[in-house]
Amino acid sequence: MDGASLKFGAVTALRGIPNAVSAARAVMERSPHSMLSGEGARLFAKGQGFISRETPTPQNTQVPGGGHDTLGVIAVGQDRNLAVGVSTSGAPGKHPGRVGDSALPGGGLYANPQGAACCSGDGDEILKFCPSFHIVHLISQGRSPQDACIEVVQNIYRQNKHMEIAVIAADIKGQYGACSTVQSWTDPLTQKQYSGFPYVIWSKDLSCPEINVAPTIS
Repeated sequence: MDGASLKFGAVTALRGIPNAVSAARAVMERSPHSMLSGEGARLFAKGQGFISRETPTPQNTQVPGGGHDTLGVIAVGQDRNLAVGVSTSGAPGKHPGRVGDSALPGGGLYANPQGAACCSGDGDEILKFCPSFHIVHLISQGRSPQDACIEVVQNIYRQNKHMEIAVIAADIKGQYGACSTVQSWTDPLTQKQYSGFPYVIWSKDLSCPEINVAPTIS
């Protein structure tokens, strides 16, 4: 999603195209539509030059398989324009056709001229709260990204104390914030354990990416 124009692109239930987030950007930039799904999304991606890598259909898609994850990125340009993108493998053992929050504006991500936000967690529950839109709305009213993230996660926690969610946000000044209900997270590559939800910051003032840990609401 592009903050300045509010242009948005998404693909859901996309099979055989490894770079789904790039296909979503192509929808935003080259399609009259905002979201494409299933076979239509695959045909569009192939028509835009994306290489299809077909994978065998699993015998039972409702049996949890290997690892899964969601990746969200917020970028603040030198022109102070904001952009946000999210890519996910979805929930493990999901029913065929299931769509979570990651591809939906206001749920998994949102951006406007003042701020941007994205989130990860229990997508079926996240859809009920539109947290990314709520955070950006608070930023537009003058709240800092950190305060906005905390307020939204606190409101969600009051209604559902068992829900897992992590949010990050930024504004046009380059300020950022994060908050989560995640008590701990272990990096699957390094096995390093974090007492909360880690997220990465990288700016022109940093020589290398910096890992921060979001405040936890519990």
